[in-house]
Amino acid sequence: MPKLYFTWIGLAAGAVYWLLESGLHAFVFTPQFSLMQTLAGEYDPNELFMRTVIILLLAGMGAVYDIHARHRQRLFAHTKRLNRLLDFLSHVNQVVQRQTDEQKAFQETCTAAVERGGFRFAWIGLREGDADGLRPVAKAACSGAVLNDVLRAKGDCIPCMLGTEAVSHGQPAHCNLMTESQCSAAWREPLLEHGCRSAAAFPVRREHECIGAFCVYAEDKGFFKDDEIRILDEAADDISHTLNRFAAEAQRAQTKEAMQKRLDELERFKKATVQREFRIKELRDEIAALKGGKE
Repeated sequence: MPKLYFTWIGLAAGAVYWLLESGLHAFVFTPQFSLMQTLAGEYDPNELFMRTVIILLLAGMGAVYDIHARHRQRLFAHTKRLNRLLDFLSHVNQVVQRQTDEQKAFQETCTAAVERGGFRFAWIGLREGDADGLRPVAKAACSGAVLNDVLRAKGDCIPCMLGTEAVSHGQPAHCNLMTESQCSAAWREPLLEHGCRSAAAFPVRREHECIGAFCVYAEDKGFFKDDEIRILDEAADDISHTLNRFAAEAQRAQTKEAMQKRLDELERFKKATVQREFRIKELRDEIAALKGGKE
């Protein structure tokens, strides 16, 4: 719908009313005045004032409806966007429950962000020691062309400003207009060319330590508002929960292995002890036999 669509309709209706009302006066009520005189309101200045008020009322009603219609469209678009993000969050919840492989969980999250969340590009990067940037471990794009252009980026670590900020401060970081961002990520320009306008990064934690970031790119500028950031931050928390679960399972596996080793050692010690006891008994029997022979 064009801007001020109904406002212009109100103005047009007011102009038609002005013309019709002037014609009625010129040809019916006050024929002594010409059409041009009635259009100008020369026969009655008060009539000119009333026509102006009516036109302004019609235009004002159209403007109010335009404002209401645009607000309703924005509300509908926002609700649709939130529903997609909630569907994405629900899918991530399922991923963290069933997935047993860290890399597959990362990739499924990025793929769901594109296919269910409607983002044009998503990736997860992990911090590598003191390196300046994040090492991408999973990527997903809305099309093969976007992904191919992104994959041309060289280097193991990507100097993503938003991702680094999210990891450093442990808080979501976002940019609602990428053209004004100073981010030096290698794939910033390809993403801008493919229509990405907004970006955000959310911290990923393992055992309360920020180890990386979940980054998403949207087509609309101004995409990341409070509700969107809250939902996506919950998705990042789900990823962190998955990492904590993997870490706990790895710790349990190590503990189980250590306990098994200890049990094996105890079993070997028990067997060795039993063998020593038998050997001691044999030696005592031999000693007793030798003493009996001397007697």
